[in-house]
Amino acid sequence: MTGNIEQRLRLGEDARTEFKSVARATIDLKDLAREIVAFANGRGGQIFLGVDDLDLDALDRFLKDAYGPAAPARRLPYLKALQCLDPSGALTVAGVLLFAREPQRWLPDARISAVCFPGTRISGEMKDRHDLDGNLFQQLDAAISFLDRNVAAPARIEGYRREERGIPMPARREAVLNALAHRDYRAASQIRLFVYDDRVEVINPGVLLNQRSLDSIRLGGISQRRNPALAAALVRASRREKLGMGVPEMIGLPEMRSLMLMRGLPEPEIRLEGGHCRVVLRAVAVEGKAA
Repeated sequence: MTGNIEQRLRLGEDARTEFKSVARATIDLKDLAREIVAFANGRGGQIFLGVDDLDLDALDRFLKDAYGPAAPARRLPYLKALQCLDPSGALTVAGVLLFAREPQRWLPDARISAVCFPGTRISGEMKDRHDLDGNLFQQLDAAISFLDRNVAAPARIEGYRREERGIPMPARREAVLNALAHRDYRAASQIRLFVYDDRVEVINPGVLLNQRSLDSIRLGGISQRRNPALAAALVRASRREKLGMGVPEMIGLPEMRSLMLMRGLPEPEIRLEGGHCRVVLRAVAVEGKAA
């Protein structure tokens, strides 16, 4: 019997087979009843309950953090508002990236390749290397951990005050957050996160939308988003203190610029190269000395 079920799951849905999740967030009992009646009035068929790619634990954590402890009780309205479900109740691309159990099963290039090189150039020698997968929240956390391990965080004591130096952690986080929110998920390429002795580079697939110039991006951030549902969810998850003010229209670049300049570091460099956007954060002060 088990072998027959596994075979049917591999073959997928057809005119006489339906897969239904039993998660309360997505199951529609009226829809299920209609399917049963339709099968009974027709040639018969099979309905498999429990075929579910939604990670309810990840969803509930997000809802609690972003909307409060009572939010998981209303999963379905939130999933629809976040554009994570299509009209049939199936996960959208945003839903897969944010809340699927195995997003790379459907989108194999939706991941981060993180490498730390010794020195200031790409080489065959690597100090640290990891492929970061999972949902976008997991990728963000893993990327931050990778950067914390591999980016120098020097400090000096000025009187009774400790002065942090080097690339600010919030700037590093914003660079990764921007890449996850604004990359082109149709491209057969992953985000690349490169760490060198003197800089961090984040390279993501995708070009600017609607002929926007690099100068307008540097000055005003990204107000026209490639993936608005993803950007809104990532911003909401990462900026809980601003929820009462609504979701910001822009994320990342102006804040990164301010953070870098406050440390006496060059502002972020943004380059477009071969269908990719490269953001460079340098750990070298404007006057040429290490910060």
